[in-house]
Amino acid sequence: MARDRLESVLTIRKRAVDGFRRDLAACVAAEAAVEARIAALDDTVRRDRAAHVTLDDAHRFQDMFAERRLAREAERAGAMRALDEARARSAEVRAELVAARVAAEAVGAVIAERAAARAAGQARRAQLDLEEAARFAKRPIASAV
Repeated sequence: MARDRLESVLTIRKRAVDGFRRDLAACVAAEAAVEARIAALDDTVRRDRAAHVTLDDAHRFQDMFAERRLAREAERAGAMRALDEARARSAEVRAELVAARVAAEAVGAVIAERAAARAAGQARRAQLDLEEAARFAKRPIASAV
C-alpha cells in the first residue's frame, strides 16, 4: 500500500524540528562558552586588584596592571559582541524551531482530521448497513403457497 503523502510531510517536518533542536542546543552551548569566558575575564580583574593591594611595591607594577587591564577590556568587549551575536543566533533558531513545530503540528492536525473524517464515514456506512439489514429482517416473507 502506498504511503500517505501527508505522513511523509509529517516525517520531514519532525526531522526539521529535530534539526532545529540540535541547532538550538549548539547555540545555547556557544552562549554558555562566551559567558564563561566573560566570567573568567572578570575573575582575572578581581584577582589582579586583589594582588595589586598585596604587593609591597605596587607602584612599580602600575604600568603592567594598566596594560593588562586595557588588554582585558578589549578582550571583554570582543566577548560581549560575540555574546550578543550568539544570543541573536539563538533567538533566530528559537523562532525557526517554533515555526517548524507549528508546521509539524498543523500537518499532524490535518492527518488527525482526515482520520476522524474517515472513521466517521466508516461509522455512517456501518450504521446504514445495520439499518438496511434491520429493514430487510422486518419484511414479511412471502409464502410459497
